[in-house]
Amino acid sequence: MVWVHDMSLFVYRSRKFNRLYGLVIFLFTFWFLAGLVVVGFGIESAMSGWSDFTFIALASLVLLLHLSANSHGGSALILFSLFMIVSLLVEFSGALLGFPFGSHEYSANLGPRMFGLVPFAVPLSWWVIVWPLHCLVHSAQAGRGSMVLVPVITAFWAVVADMLIEPGATLVRGYWEWETEGFYYGVPWTNFLSWFVIAFVLSFAAQVLLPHSPFKREELRVPVWVLCATVSLFVFVAILHGMWWVLAVAVFFFVCVRRMRKQARSSSLSQ
Repeated sequence: MVWVHDMSLFVYRSRKFNRLYGLVIFLFTFWFLAGLVVVGFGIESAMSGWSDFTFIALASLVLLLHLSANSHGGSALILFSLFMIVSLLVEFSGALLGFPFGSHEYSANLGPRMFGLVPFAVPLSWWVIVWPLHCLVHSAQAGRGSMVLVPVITAFWAVVADMLIEPGATLVRGYWEWETEGFYYGVPWTNFLSWFVIAFVLSFAAQVLLPHSPFKREELRVPVWVLCATVSLFVFVAILHGMWWVLAVAVFFFVCVRRMRKQARSSSLSQ
């Protein structure tokens, strides 16, 4: 878990910025723990879909502040905006045309929707999943990965993360419903292929628009925490409903995430 007093390891902004950063990390962590209790005990939330949207929004803000603390603030906003634009375009296309993911329809369970089609939480989810994975892969490669290799590996892990999210999100939480049956808990193969392609594009764009040195192992604490906490909620939901293949995939995912983080250089080592 990421504690506020560890922020000195990766935040280099003003005291006011650090206070805001610490507050958002605390709220995200609190919301995550509260979510585990609500899901675990089957408690009906009075906020309904708004509570899930708030969780994703807090996760997005934590990552944006983390990136701003470790790069130029303007560059962070440009990259975040690119993620939002690309994901919105493909999500609106998916909602209206069924392309590229496959025919599906979003419910109101994920909070407010734009034009009654795509929940605001969905484009934020692309940022919450793909950006931490890009940071992790780029840092694990320690600058050795090519402009293509890092996005390919990032896209692969994004697909694995989506495999952990989909069963709980669709069959339990009812965020969206697929109109065609697929091989993996009803999810069509076109969804996973689309995740790979879009995650590749976003990771490649991140390298082009925001070239940076690999994050140190300590600097990865926040993005890894946000990624793992987000995915863990959906894994927890799926396991509670007996989806044991999700557990098997989760073990593989979390072991490899831990290994990649360990491959990143420590701040105690020289460049």
